Amino acid sequence: LIPMGIRVGTPALTSRGFKEEQFDLVAEYLHQGMQLGLQVQKEVDSPKLIDFLDRLTKDEKFTTQLQQLKAKVEELATQFPMPGTIF
Repeated sequence: LIPMGIRVGTPALTSRGFKEEQFDLVAEYLHQGMQLGLQVQKEVDSPKLIDFLDRLTKDEKFTTQLQQLKAKVEELATQFPMPGTIF
């Protein structure tokens, strides 16, 4: 698993009300996710995606980091509802 780039749909985020501060957080969360992936990749001897995912989802040191990052992303996302939704 070798990421070559990420395309972020900024119009979708600005439609939800994201400002510069939130875009900084999005960039930080992307960076944290990539760093986590690189850590997992260093410990997996196989180039197979299934082995990467197995380590990521079953090794407690990685699952903890992944859950923490997921919580941060969900906390940010839930502050900005999708356009057209009524809560």
